[in-house]
Amino acid sequence: MAELNEVEELKLEDFGRALRALEEMIARADLEYDVQRDSALMRFSFTSEVAWKFLKVFLLEQQGIDIRGSKDAFRGALQHDLIGEGDATTCLKMIDDRNRLVHEYNLEFADILFPTVRDIYAPALRRLYEGLTEELKR
Repeated sequence: MAELNEVEELKLEDFGRALRALEEMIARADLEYDVQRDSALMRFSFTSEVAWKFLKVFLLEQQGIDIRGSKDAFRGALQHDLIGEGDATTCLKMIDDRNRLVHEYNLEFADILFPTVRDIYAPALRRLYEGLTEELKR
């Protein structure tokens, strides 16, 4: 795999920082539940956005694929073996949940989504990030 250009490096760093911030908030059991939930969901929204935008730039620069939207980015990542099929399916559902969160935020959905982010989406984003960084070391 070719080396990253400056824009790709910056976007990958943004992804890594956002993911660490999300994981730190998920681990903050010392906070009141609603504060932890809302903060983690805000960070989840940002992290999922940064992840697909990194993939968009990465796939264009490395593979010549022009990605139009977030779901296409994760499909492209699957097509180019950057993530497995299970994580690709998870990421597509993650985009649906992220969009629902930002467009029709309500407490019932937030209470359902927070454990999903903690237990499913954040680990999938971590695997994506680690897979990308491992791929770039080759």
